[in-house]
Amino acid sequence: MLRAFQFGEELEMVQWGRSGQRVGTGMWWTSQDLDAAHSIPAQKVEVLEVLEGQLPEPDG
Repeated sequence: MLRAFQFGEELEMVQWGRSGQRVGTGMWWTSQDLDAAHSIPAQKVEVLEVLEGQLPEPDG
């Protein structure tokens, strides 16, 4: 499904990664539900506020 985002629209977005690996910062996602999520290239996003920041815990 195509989603048209508007300039100035504010969204709560997420980035995530796997334990022990770097978090990919090239894309922002509208949800962690990959079937319903929309992705936006990071260079098109302005971060206004970090609501929660947490690095993945290493395995072991």
